[in-house]
Amino acid sequence: RIDGIAAPDEWNRAVMTQVNDGVAATSFYALADSQTVYLRVDAKTAWKTFGDITVGAYFDSPRLKERSAGSHFNSNLNLNSTTLAEVLLIQGGGYFGAVYQVENDSWKPIETLQAIGVQGNVLEFSMPLKNLGGVVAGDEVKFIFLISKDEREVQRSEVRVLMIGK
Repeated sequence: RIDGIAAPDEWNRAVMTQVNDGVAATSFYALADSQTVYLRVDAKTAWKTFGDITVGAYFDSPRLKERSAGSHFNSNLNLNSTTLAEVLLIQGGGYFGAVYQVENDSWKPIETLQAIGVQGNVLEFSMPLKNLGGVVAGDEVKFIFLISKDEREVQRSEVRVLMIGK
């Protein structure tokens, strides 16, 4: 469930990165099944205390051709990515999310994220797997999380690999 509540056993199969010295986040999670990519980022404190902040998950799909080495706000990703699932958390508790793909070396919005949940320090969101260009079970998709404030990078995860499930 994408509700901002990290239920017991809900993220057991996820690829997880824990961070001890991060500015905003303490851990990043990603998990995929045959239809959806599920994402979670845990913050040091409640997300609403950071003011306006953007959390993006950048993916390098083996099924899409156009790639960018730059983030939505022009940071160098150290990853040639094809797809971005991004949530803007607005001071006071609101949010907006969208999916982007690379087109002519720019990030173009392709759809609004429908599933976003924020409760305290937990942010959960999901993206339809179709946005990764028809990946199939067994495909490996590289990804990285990037947190930005005022269009400047403040934190990133390490590059990880997500196995697409059956």
